[in-house]
Amino acid sequence: MIYNTKDSNEVFWAAIDGFRNGRDPLGIENSSVALYSLLVPGLTNLTGRVRYYSFFCWLLSEYKLLRRNGKMSELEQYDFIRRAELAMAFIMKPYPQITSVVGRLYTQGFNNSPYDLSVGADLHTEGRKYWEFEFGAFGQYYLGSMVLLGLAVSQNGQHRYHATDKGEILADAYRQSVDRNTLSRFLKVVTVGSINDNDIHSLAEMRIDEISKGSDERKMLNDIFMNKDLPYDNPTSDFRISTIRRLITFCTEEPSSPINDFPRYMYERYNENYQGAEFGWYVYYMQEALHYCTETLFSEFLKGIEDKHEVPFIGYIKHCCAELSECVDCTNPKISIIIERYADNDLPELVSRLIHVTSHIDALKMAVITMLRIFDEVERNNDAIKQFETTCQLSSQPGILSQYTNEYFALTDNQNVSDFANHIYKCIIADHTAAAYRKTVNNSDTCLLKFVIDEGNIMHVATTYPQFTNPRLGSLYNMLIDLGCL
Repeated sequence: MIYNTKDSNEVFWAAIDGFRNGRDPLGIENSSVALYSLLVPGLTNLTGRVRYYSFFCWLLSEYKLLRRNGKMSELEQYDFIRRAELAMAFIMKPYPQITSVVGRLYTQGFNNSPYDLSVGADLHTEGRKYWEFEFGAFGQYYLGSMVLLGLAVSQNGQHRYHATDKGEILADAYRQSVDRNTLSRFLKVVTVGSINDNDIHSLAEMRIDEISKGSDERKMLNDIFMNKDLPYDNPTSDFRISTIRRLITFCTEEPSSPINDFPRYMYERYNENYQGAEFGWYVYYMQEALHYCTETLFSEFLKGIEDKHEVPFIGYIKHCCAELSECVDCTNPKISIIIERYADNDLPELVSRLIHVTSHIDALKMAVITMLRIFDEVERNNDAIKQFETTCQLSSQPGILSQYTNEYFALTDNQNVSDFANHIYKCIIADHTAAAYRKTVNNSDTCLLKFVIDEGNIMHVATTYPQFTNPRLGSLYNMLIDLGCL
């Protein structure tokens, strides 16, 4: 029989809720997430507007003042922040071209003023909400970064937060950037729980994408993000500012290139003087390319058993190994010879060709060639790569570049393509099985296996496709635009 995600709920004796399409079938993407988190600290892929940091500091400060003055006895802090986020989304409604606005999708369904913030934001009310997480986007996306940057902390371990001294200074800078009457009107909108078109027009000064030039708010945000992180003696403390400098240069030299081409740009300019964040982006590019190769091979492996009944597992593995061996198209089957053949190939060109393949055989061929090309370069720079990973405490991450090449390229000079292909598929199957079971244990009602082996046969469950991680560059680019650096 054929197993698939739609109708297979009890493949084994243990009933589960069903199969799910996991985003990381080989359990390797966290290594790239850990790496780019060091290269771009204080931001996430979903903290896309830098003014939210000063806006949230101001909200925390105002909530404390309102509570102290006895004007905020009923509205919980999370509802206060949720209403404020939703009010800001309505303020930004006339500017659909501005991205990364919290609650934007929710406001698109409303066209008749006034708009009830309490229904859309308050957790105790009935109806569709702009955000599911209790503390809104503040708690889900921005709070972690604000804690890391020293702007906010938990209040005595309770489920309530307040601005630090540093956060209070940023809150004051925000107050100075916006007219006092405008801020008072916004607070009234939030406490009353309603906003109308006149309010939206009058509150435009608070737009989340515009920070006054020369203001203390802009200066302080620049100081926060354009300087080293604490502690200053940490070897990664200058990674963000180093990344920012190189990203500005990239945008100047390649203004038409997509922002996520930056890792490719850094790889192409690699030299022996690379260190710190520069070397980190060099490592990140090769690591991502290698992950894409193995995910491509796994995807093609799964495609080969789609819509097929009772495929003998051992026979299918032999077929895949033979196919992989043939597609390399080399008269000398030794892996060492094949590596030499492709050693001078341009890696970004190989990656581009792999991304745009249109056939099964081309996908296999480009994945293997690109893998061998990466292995050759990693082997030549292995000591520096391992030193970087150790210094940044990345060595224990599954899928990290040096460990991953050691796992997949346990080569000898005399090893042939057939042995290499067999080893590659063993690694892929083992990595997927371990990752799927690990996630199943953590979430017992979900199974993330993409195939099932039963009575010597392999059966298809779901097909996954290769993908790259998203290293926060969009958020960083927006930040630089908002701060006037680009």
